[in-house]
Parts: sequence; structure tokens; C-alpha cells
Amino acid sequence: MTHSISGGTGSGLGTRLLCDIREQYPDRILETNTVFPSTNVADSAVEPYNATLSMYHLIENTDYTNVIQNESLYDICSRSLKMARCDLDDFNRLISVQMSDVSSSLRFGGALNTNMRKTLVNICPFPRLHFYATSLSPLGNMSEGMPSTPTSAAELVQHLFDGTHMMCNLKPKTGRYLCCSAMFRGPVSMAEAETELAKYIKENERY
Repeated sequence: MTHSISGGTGSGLGTRLLCDIREQYPDRILETNTVFPSTNVADSAVEPYNATLSMYHLIENTDYTNVIQNESLYDICSRSLKMARCDLDDFNRLISVQMSDVSSSLRFGGALNTNMRKTLVNICPFPRLHFYATSLSPLGNMSEGMPSTPTSAAELVQHLFDGTHMMCNLKPKTGRYLCCSAMFRGPVSMAEAETELAKYIKENERY
């Protein structure tokens, strides 16, 4: 489910739908892509209240919540993609690519693919702590529908933990990682990816 909890429809109707879906299908994995209000830019004075009231239902009725902020999407478009002007279509394109990548293991076969339930068991330390910061790389030139620029496994790993590639406004170097999941698509050597991940983790053990 994709919704925003800044406005009344996404927060009120969206959380009501989540409650009904959870009641009707209690054994299903519920994943949401939730757009949170920006800390610096707000269109309405009630955005923080809508988000606060929605948090209880996101904690109780979802299993997997991808945290997205419009401010971070704007920074990706303007700074990383060098767009002179970006709008909601560009934001939605970024979100759709992220949704496609996260769910790719459910749609394509492969020896290393896994299902959503197994992923949650591995990366969710506590049932109520299921809010995830997602990053996307390579970004490429999505504004013109151009293919993404190919990069090495080392660059992909660096971007994975880079705040400029994350879809929510946070500073990775000021916090701690409890767990993470790296999903690679395309012609990427898994041995090289695992080597680069191990190297990055060793270099940043204090985080």
C-alpha cells in the first residue's frame, strides 16, 4: 500500500483500510510505502498531527513500512540528478522504482531470491520496529526515462549507505545500524558485492 500521512485522506482513510485489511487477512504480510511530512517544508499546519495519529496504526497493523519524505526526494532530484525543475511526477517515478526493486525477489525467480516473510525475519529485530530507510542506486537520469548508469559493486555499496541516496531525511553517520538488507539487480557479481559489503562494514564498525 502506498499512501501519505500528511493529509486527511492518506492518514485517515489509509489507516482505516490498513485496520480492515489486517482484520480480514491477519496472516498476510502488509507492506506500506508511507510518505511522511517534511520537517522543514509543510503545506498545512495539521500535517504533524495527522502523522502522529497515524503512527499507532502503522505500528500495530503493518509488518514493513518504507519511510519516504518529499524533502529527500526533492534533494535527490535537484542535487543528485541535477534537475533544474522537479515535480510530483519525478517523485512518483523515484518511489515506483524503489517499490519495483524491493519487490523484485517476489516477481522474478532465482536461486538467491527470498520472500518477504524471510526478509522480515532477518532484518526486523522487534515486531513493532519495522520502519526502514531505503536507498536507491544507481539513480541515472530518471527524468528523461534514460537507463541507469552502470556502476561497480564498490560504488553501489558506497551509495547504499550514503544519505544523499536515501529517501528519508537522516544522517547515517550520527546513528547506528541495527540491520540492513542489500538487494542487487542485474549483472552484479555476488562474490564482489559480498566482499565490498564486508569491507565497508569493517571500515565503519563504530556505526
